[in-house]
Amino acid sequence: MNPPPSAPLVPPLPPTPERPRRSGLALVLVIGIPLSAVLSGVAFLSVAGSGGLDRVADEVQRTGRIQQTKLDDDLAARAAGLRAEARVRAGRLHLRLHGVDPPALVLRLEHPTQAVYDRSLTLQADGQGGWSAAWPEPVVAWKLVLSPPEGGWRIKARWPRTAEGEVVLEPAFRAP
Repeated sequence: MNPPPSAPLVPPLPPTPERPRRSGLALVLVIGIPLSAVLSGVAFLSVAGSGGLDRVADEVQRTGRIQQTKLDDDLAARAAGLRAEARVRAGRLHLRLHGVDPPALVLRLEHPTQAVYDRSLTLQADGQGGWSAAWPEPVVAWKLVLSPPEGGWRIKARWPRTAEGEVVLEPAFRAP
């Protein structure tokens, strides 16, 4: 049997071998993982550099890897047996101090992560042995530091992250 005359006599082409397909997994491993590591590193550094590198409020002397601070005010508060009860009701701080009767008091509210939000409240005597001031609006787990304006002693506490509550401020060191 002969092929019909209208069909060309061209031999069929040999089949071309299939090229191996590039897998999406290889691209993820070679490009995706290193790229995500670089991007997450940049994001981490931008967050850390935007306020996460705050210093502590105390004066710190650094020698090598050792940090030292003066503890005289804490020791003076312990020697005098100072303590205070602070409570907040209806946006107002009420404080009662035991052990000393200073002419003026300052309460420092130190933000737990960003020093730019730190505040200082000048307390007003209420005439009945207590002190008061307006309490700031945002609910933050403040570190409270109570002292006279000129220093000399200080007592501390950590405020719970609530709008209202009570805490006891005490010296950083307890008597042995």
